[in-house]
Amino acid sequence: MSIFPNPVLGMVTITANAEIEQFQIFDVVGRLVSSQSPKKWDVVFDMGNLPQGVYLVRVLLKDGGVQTGKVVVK
Repeated sequence: MSIFPNPVLGMVTITANAEIEQFQIFDVVGRLVSSQSPKKWDVVFDMGNLPQGVYLVRVLLKDGGVQTGKVVVK
């Protein structure tokens, strides 16, 4: 999985090596900030409305895999 740009000011692109069944974004205390089911290999998501900080991205793939990463909002 790749997340770019990172750090981000607005739009972030998340790409995976398989179809994304669902992606979730959590804040540093583990609260779910956003969840979407795009059914695509890549997602463009607006993080510009989120407060500055570090967020965890969890991607659930159609093939059953799970990938995680971090993104920093400036």
